[in-house]
Formats: sequence, C-alpha cells, structure tokens
Amino acid sequence: MGEVSIYPNLFNLIAGTKYGIVIESASSVNGNNCYGFGYSDSNPYAGGYQRYSGNGGSSWTTESSGNRDLKFITYRKNYTADQDNSSASFTPFDDMYGSIQRLQLFKPSTSNLPQVDFYTFKVGSPAGPLTVQIVSLDGSDNPSGILYTTDIPAASVSASLGAINIYPNLTNLTAGTKYGVLIKSANSVDGDNSYGFGYSDSNPYADGYQKYSNNAGSSWTTESSGNRDLKFTTYKKDYIVDQYDVSASFNTSYDVYGSVQRLQIFTPSTSNLPKVDFYTFKTGSPAGALTVQVVSLDGSDNPTGTLYTTDIPAVSVSGSLGVVSIYPNLSNLTGGTKYGILIKSPNSLNGSNCYGFGYNDSNPYADGFQRYSNNGGSSWTNEASGNRDLKFATFK
Repeated sequence: MGEVSIYPNLFNLIAGTKYGIVIESASSVNGNNCYGFGYSDSNPYAGGYQRYSGNGGSSWTTESSGNRDLKFITYRKNYTADQDNSSASFTPFDDMYGSIQRLQLFKPSTSNLPQVDFYTFKVGSPAGPLTVQIVSLDGSDNPSGILYTTDIPAASVSASLGAINIYPNLTNLTAGTKYGVLIKSANSVDGDNSYGFGYSDSNPYADGYQKYSNNAGSSWTTESSGNRDLKFTTYKKDYIVDQYDVSASFNTSYDVYGSVQRLQIFTPSTSNLPKVDFYTFKTGSPAGALTVQVVSLDGSDNPTGTLYTTDIPAVSVSGSLGVVSIYPNLSNLTGGTKYGILIKSPNSLNGSNCYGFGYNDSNPYADGFQRYSNNGGSSWTNEASGNRDLKFATFK
C-alpha cells in the first residue's frame, strides 16, 4: 500500500461542509485484478466516515456503524493577506446596477494573486449577478485590460455587508504596480434591486483608492479627493523553498545567445513546482527575450521534453545579477527524479548583447549540476567535471 497524490485545485468549497473522495475502477472486471485501500474501523477521523456502494453508486451503505475510515490526507493552500484595509470602519452603500461601476485600486507586493476578498451585499432581488474583475490600468488609473472575471450569483450574496471570495490565481502581475478590483452588475436594472459595498472616506488604504463610473466605464472620476476606499483584502501565496544553492558565492559570466544553451539539473522533493527563481543579467541590449524552460531529462541527463516555457523580455532583466521568478505551476513531477531548468536566447545574436548567469564550480548543489550546449541543444557537455552549478531556487 502506498500513496497517490491528486491535485484538484478547488477554490470554491464551503469550509465546514462535508465533501467526499470517491474511488472506483469501472473498467476493472474481476477481484483478482483490481485496486485496494487502507481502512480502520476505530474511527481515526472524527470529521467523516467511509461509505460503500456495490451497484455503481446507485445506493450507499455505512459500514462498521460509521466507524470505518479510509487512509487519506487533504491539504490546503497557504495564503497570506497582502493588501488589506478590512480592519477599518466602513459605511455600507448600494448603487451597483446598470451602467454604474466602481474600481478599487491596489498595489500587490508580489507577482501572484491567488485570492481576493471583496465586501458586498445585496438589496432586494438583483436581476443579474455581481461581476468582479481584476483589471490592469493605464497611466490615468483607468481600466485597460481584463486579467480575470467572475460572476457572483445574487443567491450567493448576503443582504448584509460581508466578504465574497474570488480566486484569480494570477501569477504574472508586476509587484509594486497598481491594479484594480472592478465591480459592476450590468443586468441589474434598478436601485431597489442592486448590490452594495463598504466604503470609507478616511483613506484606510494608502496604496490605492476608489474610482467611479456612471457610464459603464467610458469615463472615471475620483471621489472624496482620492480618500475613498472600498473594503477588500488581497492575498499572496506562501511558497516554501525546496531546492536551492543561492547562499553560496557565485561568479558571473555571459554567453547565452544564438545556439548557446545552459541547463541546470535539479531534483525536486515533491511532485509540485509552483515557482522557480533563476538568477540572470543582461549585457548590452539583447535582441531577443531570455527563454526559461523546465524540462524532463533522459538517462544521460539531456532534455527530452518541455514541461513549461516562458519568455522574459530584455527590459525585465537587470544589468546586474538578480532574480527572475517564473511560475510553472507544475503538479505532476516525480519527487526524487531529476529535471532541468534550461535557459537560451536564440534571437540574441552576439556576445555583446546577450544574457548571463551566476555560476559556482565548487558543487554548491549536490543533487544536480549544470550542462552546456553550443549547438542549440543537439549535444550537451558537463563543465568543471560536473561541479558547476548555476544560481537558482525552486519552490514547493
């Protein structure tokens, strides 16, 4: 008996409500070739119990007087409040219907936005849902693009001011840049059946403010001299460092352009890889982006498949060695198996305008090493007798 891990990534469950894990194998046809489980009839899990169906789920029975449990573990994401003004005092007001929109600006401290709590309520029976969006902004702090949108049914909104949770799961925001939480209800047509919000005109959130539109977003105005804020909280993911060598001392070199590729091998401890920090820099003005990939490896530690790829524009790379963070959000790796972080820039064409890296030839990372290709990945060699590592960190 062993463990299998699954990754539902569900974000809309109701805390304290019972759910179930169902196991079946409809295509397995006899008891000599089937699947098993671990069980205990001593009620090891007080928050639930096991049920059994012998007819494909048409009916269910409880075994061992409800004391039987199967062996399992569930997990929750670790989110931390990032931008938050919810501890202030707020006044409720309702006018969200038709062409009216409201926009709360905020400034995340990181590039990820897994969850937002927005405080709202309903009056009467709104004809349409409450639409909540995460938007990018132009130089005048007006919406310029929709990054995430969701509709909250009226039935899910309380008649008194309370939090609704949305799960944008955005990973490519720019930390320290303003974004907006936009609310509207275009299909609700009168003020007696609409949505409301909590507001304060005492500037409870210093890094943003609320804007108002009465023409469906064609134009926006600032209220209360920019001191008005809506009640909200944004969250960030808490990542745990898994594999890393960043505490060592590193030299710098640059040659990543054209057909040159470099590959840092690492061995994750778990099956998930939400984030990677890779340390790089640019010299001159590279013509192309820096491509960073997570790759699988063959038995000779050569790349065999691309599991994730992203392009980092030259403008986003510093002129001195520093971190770029990528978010593969992979969940199907095999813990204890080697994978690779591959960097290349095929559209950068000379060594005076290319990308660099931090390296150490004293084997600072024992569970992997760096490899080098000068022919676009057709062949690979080890450097410094396999003792060279690039500066990186992976997270779980």
